[in-house]
Amino acid sequence: MKRILLTAYFVIVAACLTSCRSTSVQYYNVIKGNLDVKSTEGNQFTANFLNDELQSYELTIYGEMGKSEYNFFTNNGSIFLIHTNTDYPESFTLDGAKKYTTKFVAKNDELLIYDYENKKIILSSLIDDEQQRVFNNALDFEQKIINGEFEED
Repeated sequence: MKRILLTAYFVIVAACLTSCRSTSVQYYNVIKGNLDVKSTEGNQFTANFLNDELQSYELTIYGEMGKSEYNFFTNNGSIFLIHTNTDYPESFTLDGAKKYTTKFVAKNDELLIYDYENKKIILSSLIDDEQQRVFNNALDFEQKIINGEFEED
């Protein structure tokens, strides 16, 4: 009887070890820090990784006359970016500040923008230089985070 139980135990353990080897373990990591970007008042970001792949980041760049916020997400080859620019009427004054938000969606080299202020969708062929600069900056920030080019908090 002991021999049968011991054999059954080893079969169960062997089955568990085999299935554990074929199953990949996933881990989630959050990193907070500062990027080396042009700013008069500094910046801060939070990046979220699944295993070693960047899934999203939130970056706020502070300036004397406003701030710029990037909320960046990736999913199945698509890129989603919400960019909010806040302009202060006076140095460091939030009263009367104006916010401008733009949403970017990119997949397969096609970029679409939703302009909240004018409530319209802009196709990639109609994107202006400033909108393209904002999107390119977001991609540059993504690479800096992936490459570890930051100071961790």
